[in-house]
Amino acid sequence: MEATRAHKIRLMPTKAQERMFAQAAGNARFVYNWVLGENQRQYREYRDGLRESRPTVPALMKQLNAVKGTEFPWLLLSSQVVEDAALHVKDAFERFWKKQGRFPQFKSKHKARRCFTASLREREVRINGRYVRVPSFGWIHMREEVRFAGKATRVVISEEGGRWFASVSVTGAVDSSAYQAKDGESQAAGGIDVGLRTLITESDGTKHENPRALRNAQRRLRRAQRRLSRRQKGSANREKARRRVNRLHYRVKCIRENAIHNATTAVVRKYAVLGVESLNVKGMARNPHLALSVADASMSEALRQVEYKAKWGGKRVVEAGRFYPSSKTCNRCGVVNDGLRLSDERWACPSCGASHDRDTNAALNLRDQAAKATAIDAGSNACGVEGAGLSLVGGQVKPATAKQEEIPNHGGGRSQSTLF
Repeated sequence: MEATRAHKIRLMPTKAQERMFAQAAGNARFVYNWVLGENQRQYREYRDGLRESRPTVPALMKQLNAVKGTEFPWLLLSSQVVEDAALHVKDAFERFWKKQGRFPQFKSKHKARRCFTASLREREVRINGRYVRVPSFGWIHMREEVRFAGKATRVVISEEGGRWFASVSVTGAVDSSAYQAKDGESQAAGGIDVGLRTLITESDGTKHENPRALRNAQRRLRRAQRRLSRRQKGSANREKARRRVNRLHYRVKCIRENAIHNATTAVVRKYAVLGVESLNVKGMARNPHLALSVADASMSEALRQVEYKAKWGGKRVVEAGRFYPSSKTCNRCGVVNDGLRLSDERWACPSCGASHDRDTNAALNLRDQAAKATAIDAGSNACGVEGAGLSLVGGQVKPATAKQEEIPNHGGGRSQSTLF
């Protein structure tokens, strides 16, 4: 099968290229703010009856192209940067109307991430070993070669932790053998539970813990943030402290993403059918005692990776309903323990007295849900989903979706690159 994947690679630009990168990122931020501001101004005029039609992003782009040569001559660096920045405004409004995000906000010069699209078209990208060539920027040195075979269709350049990265999007065939277990190691069905204490818990009792390096980096980050808050605004020492905080943020992100990728790949290789839970992360984050931990755990990212890796490997993912009590249900007798608290790591069933590890019990219940769904689809149970006691999203079995792995333009990974 074919898919679009992204390989994020650290760049080794020259001083001149770094200046061009900074200028292009500033251009992208300016165009985004200009298009957003003009859209809001023209919409107010349309609402008040001063305009006949609503403003559209393509029309605003034509308006900008007509005046940028005289009013904004410094925007002539790269047409790709200007075009993609305007399209981001359109995407932001579409997400807002679909209730997938908040109303588009203006980007701050000091807080916004420096990022821009260097190329939008396949014919403009040329890769030769550890070098990539994009319009207006010439040949750029990369720390390693692109690992995916296929056609490079898009290049996004971003700055993070004081380093510049190129996220190269490649469309090509996916090697499913990378997500297949060795002979004799694959199990028919399994379940996984993601949580705050443990990254992923499998139904066979295997636990993928958060690495110790992550906890150490988080402690250093908290100390650095406290030092930053004590520095005087506008001083050189505050700027140094801010850069240190950015580098530590990047290190924490790299360690976390590397741990998630290793754990999700191992889980997908191990099982042919996977039962997972449907999480309401926004609802969990409303708990003031858990908000920081929920935001830091990246539970949704772990489930997302399991889903697309299972699709690439030819595996199946069955997602239980959002209100299915996987942690509270005794896997032995099926009784739901409504008195279970979030602080209870182990609990005993009030009916049969079985002792349970909270996360392992949840994974076992999710495994049983996946096994039931597989049996129903195979036609071995004529009573249907409801008769089998299956509680799935929308009352139906949800297989792995055909969602492609898109480029996280601001992703991290290991110290040099991220492989998706």
